[in-house]
Amino acid sequence: MNGDEELIRQVVLSTVCKCGTCGRQYDLENVSILGHEEELWFLMVVCNRCNSRGLVAALVKEQKQPAIVTDLNEEELERFKRASTVKPEDVDEMRRFLEQFDGDFASLFSKR
Repeated sequence: MNGDEELIRQVVLSTVCKCGTCGRQYDLENVSILGHEEELWFLMVVCNRCNSRGLVAALVKEQKQPAIVTDLNEEELERFKRASTVKPEDVDEMRRFLEQFDGDFASLFSKR
């Protein structure tokens, strides 16, 4: 099974997640691809509890990359693009800080 088929199975499972007969949640291994023609996919789902079978026809269209929605201006976006990545040491340092932090933001920001 290729990556596209695995993704299709996961998407269908997230949409058609319960058996129409007994209500049990389907398992990924019980979602089988029967075939497809361009964007139209046919799958079979089988319930582990009652063994009922269902046919799923899914129209799957490739989606373009969504536009970024942000309240940052162009200058801020450029600054963050150039910023260094967060390293594991940075995360550890923040964790140590938060373990000791008492929640007093007023005092924290008045120190600057």
